[in-house]
Amino acid sequence: MPLIPKIPKNKKPTNDSFDPLAIECLPTDNIKTAQFALIGEAPSNVEVIEGEPFVGPPGGQLNRITAAVNIPRHRLYLTHCCKAQLPKNNTNKLWTEKGYRCPEWGKLQDLLIEELTEFNGSIIICLGTTAMRLLIDEPKFDKIGKYRGSIYSTAMFPHLAKRLPNKLIALTYHPSFTLAYKNPISFYIMIADMKKFKLVDEDPTLLDDKVVIHTQPTHEQVLQFFKLVETKDIFAFDIEATPQYVTCFSIAIKHKDYIESMSIPLMKNSGNYWTPEEEVEIWIGLANLLCDSSIRI
Repeated sequence: MPLIPKIPKNKKPTNDSFDPLAIECLPTDNIKTAQFALIGEAPSNVEVIEGEPFVGPPGGQLNRITAAVNIPRHRLYLTHCCKAQLPKNNTNKLWTEKGYRCPEWGKLQDLLIEELTEFNGSIIICLGTTAMRLLIDEPKFDKIGKYRGSIYSTAMFPHLAKRLPNKLIALTYHPSFTLAYKNPISFYIMIADMKKFKLVDEDPTLLDDKVVIHTQPTHEQVLQFFKLVETKDIFAFDIEATPQYVTCFSIAIKHKDYIESMSIPLMKNSGNYWTPEEEVEIWIGLANLLCDSSIRI
């Protein structure tokens, strides 16, 4: 791994022009002993001043999330895919929705992969869209909301297969997205993601089952799935909630060759996901399943 020059605390480079390859915040020094490697986007002003990744409000959220799943911070290797502070936190300096990438994109990716070759653990966790885009680098991986909670083998990606063999890439939100003034519900979703990543780290064979997951279903798709569940003798059930609201629930069934699951949302950022009539019908359908003594849960 190339030696990263040490930046003194409380001192930031004075060059006003943005250099994506500048080192303004060093990663933690535990890459050899960490259980998980976590990749953020770019350092905040607080992180640059302190010279440490994931301090300040997002770092506090990360501490609370990992504490909830019993992963101590010293077991986390913390780094950023861009180690220079983005002016006004503007990710357009790196990439845009229309596909523009900064000229240093390829070098940033190469440096990040080289950095991760020193990681001895199994799971590399991308926190947010920027880290996911830089490391995976495939067009369909465009928004973290579509893929959070997912885990992929590096063998699926040619540019990672040889340099990061036998590793898993896990995807979840960035802790800053879970702050109260952004999307607080995602705080609990991120806890669920981290629980999953920890379970897979402990037992990688959990990934051997083929799983089909339906998200953001239509009302008709939910009712049809309920009917399919009624034909089974067992199903799995999970519910997600804040202290005040049920945000979603999931049902999974097993077919001969694969597991099929549906996540049924009840809320979105702007409020209820369904009309009152649709939601009542969904709750009644769920109640019928849960009260059916012929089906084990």
